[in-house]
Amino acid sequence: MARRRLLSVKTRATLGGVAIAVGSLYALTVSYDIPQAELLRFLAGSLMLLVGAALGGILLIVVIKLSLALVRRLIQRFIS
Repeated sequence: MARRRLLSVKTRATLGGVAIAVGSLYALTVSYDIPQAELLRFLAGSLMLLVGAALGGILLIVVIKLSLALVRRLIQRFIS
């Protein structure tokens, strides 16, 4: 009988990618003596960029869906 996995394959892949990214950033900070404040600014900027891109995508989807619903409603009103 197959055992149920605690985490899905996609979740494990995402966590693995995040772990590799964190390890790479740690190696870069140690090897290049990057100050902690500069690293925190970089991480905050990257996080803001990621959140902005996600919000922009969500906003675009909402605008498209609302405009399609409006067009559908207008077509139904003029047809009937």
